[in-house]
Amino acid sequence: MLDDAQFALAGRALQLLEWDRTHQFCGRCGTPTVPRATERSRECPACGLVAYPRVAPAVMALVRRLPDEILLARAPRFPPGMYSALAGFVEPGETLEQCLQREVLEEVGVRVRNLRYFASQPWPFPHSLMIAFVADWEDGEIRADPLEIEAAAWFNLRSLPQLPAPISIARRLIDAVVAEMGSGIR
Repeated sequence: MLDDAQFALAGRALQLLEWDRTHQFCGRCGTPTVPRATERSRECPACGLVAYPRVAPAVMALVRRLPDEILLARAPRFPPGMYSALAGFVEPGETLEQCLQREVLEEVGVRVRNLRYFASQPWPFPHSLMIAFVADWEDGEIRADPLEIEAAAWFNLRSLPQLPAPISIARRLIDAVVAEMGSGIR
């Protein structure tokens, strides 16, 4: 129900409040932390550990299969009938591109190529930075990972299921790719 600016402000507030709430004590020695006056951080007066608000990078992938299909999936937590792009958190030591390829392969059994950056969006659930890409299908048949994916399918551009809300980067990604593919741009 919020416009983009209100959503961004509310999301930032949620993330900062959650960070502050969960960093009241030092993760190294257990001493109560104090806010630092010079920057957004909390410091342990006993051992000097400084804690900053954390951001967990996550990639989002919309996979295209030319000439006119996109791969969409649904997680069990989605509203009934809603499908979206695939997404997953970046693991330590992993590039964004490696994460995208791993997540797509793990979640739906498909290999991708020709990865292209689309955009990013702070996402406060819980403290993520969603980094969206478009990728092209290389090979593989859909085999949904039942632990994460309830259903996945190729959808024709003219017959899409219910999609996420327009405020989400997932919807902006889907809309942009559908418009690009529908106009004949490859």
